[in-house]
Amino acid sequence: MKFPFKLGPRGVIVLVILLVAVLIFVGWTIVAYNGHVAKQTTVEAQWAQAENAIQLKIDKILNDYDPGDASGTPRLWVLDWWMVVLLVVLIGLAVVTRGRFLLFLPNLWKRGGFGGGRSGGGGAKRRF
Repeated sequence: MKFPFKLGPRGVIVLVILLVAVLIFVGWTIVAYNGHVAKQTTVEAQWAQAENAIQLKIDKILNDYDPGDASGTPRLWVLDWWMVVLLVVLIGLAVVTRGRFLLFLPNLWKRGGFGGGRSGGGGAKRRF
């Protein structure tokens, strides 16, 4: 088959440049698409990992749920062992110190805590 027109040396150069430009564009498009697919796969894998973590938390909540007595009424407050130990330690400290231990508890919630001097906890008469 013959071309309907004749190409001179400049026409061949232009045709080769156009073909190279088209090949570069097609190659760039393929590389960009593969990069997009790789990023999408990474996002899907991380999302699946997040969903697994969420499902584990949901399963833990459901497994730790205390349904209550035989009638199915849930108990509103369940004592854990650490709460009982903390209560026993606090009562023990109050008995050993004859109640003086309980006098410092309000200082824990005061702004500035235990400090003195410039922290507003005694020492200075006015703020600096």
